[in-house]
Amino acid sequence: METIIKVAISGGWKPQYEKATELNSVIHFCEDGSILATGENGKFLEVYDKSKIVLDHLFWQALGKACGWKDLVCSFCGTEITRPASSLDDGWCRCDMKSTKAQNGWEYQALKFHEINLTESFEKAVEYLLTLIPKA
Repeated sequence: METIIKVAISGGWKPQYEKATELNSVIHFCEDGSILATGENGKFLEVYDKSKIVLDHLFWQALGKACGWKDLVCSFCGTEITRPASSLDDGWCRCDMKSTKAQNGWEYQALKFHEINLTESFEKAVEYLLTLIPKA
């Protein structure tokens, strides 16, 4: 999870702490996937739990930006849709669906992550995300 969080941070994500208001807080990664914020002086500020991270839409948007996920994809198969915005209500995709709805790439990947998390495990969902991160 640490790698995924670092990629999201590189895409512009910043944890929305409830209590930590210091602008220069330092992020520490915990073994359970959570992050800990401390001030520059090392004083504890707040824990940001992994379950809160994966529910943050700004996290997903930044992760998608950093990973280069497509802006519009088929909500059934994830294939990029390049149709004009005016025709997105009922677009066409190469999958076998007669009519499909377009959605943002980050939304598709977030929903796929949560589907795997619910049907398999959090660890499997993290493994899935790691396959989407470009290798440096």
